[in-house]
Amino acid sequence: AVVSTQSTGKYAWPSMLPKSGLDPTTKHYGHLVLSLIVSKFPINKKIVLQVFHGLLKAHNLECRNVVFQALEIITPALPRRMDDGKAMLYHWTKKIIVEDGHTVSQLFHLLNLIVKQYPVYYLWRQYLIQHMLTAMTKFAFNPTVTIEHQKLACDLAEVIIKWEIQRVHEANDVAI
Repeated sequence: AVVSTQSTGKYAWPSMLPKSGLDPTTKHYGHLVLSLIVSKFPINKKIVLQVFHGLLKAHNLECRNVVFQALEIITPALPRRMDDGKAMLYHWTKKIIVEDGHTVSQLFHLLNLIVKQYPVYYLWRQYLIQHMLTAMTKFAFNPTVTIEHQKLACDLAEVIIKWEIQRVHEANDVAI
């Protein structure tokens, strides 16, 4: 398995290089392959973070499905593959929201990840809710946004409610 993992990793490695010359679809399929490897095998922390960061920044409309597939694989694996994986998950997600959140497509991409992977982000909910509420206002009440953005605003509200229900259940379990 190690030999095939190494050769598969070598095949996907060019997708990690900044000036690889690959078209976006090919690049993100490489990220998908690397995400699968990260989810199944112990990999160097720098590579794991590089794959995750590359996927967080990938908000191209043409590659959305492949990127979300890769994120659905690597996001839950991050805490398992790194000692500080939960902290890195939060750190990089929030950093990109703060730095690139002014771009609607980037914000939509990251908030969609939080909605789909809300159990993984539960520990960091108190830091993310402010950004989620701001985006909900932007997406729900702006007449120029698409139905997709309005649906995301509703999904964000649902995630906040689910987190609160989980918090109440945990508080009741501790009290008993």
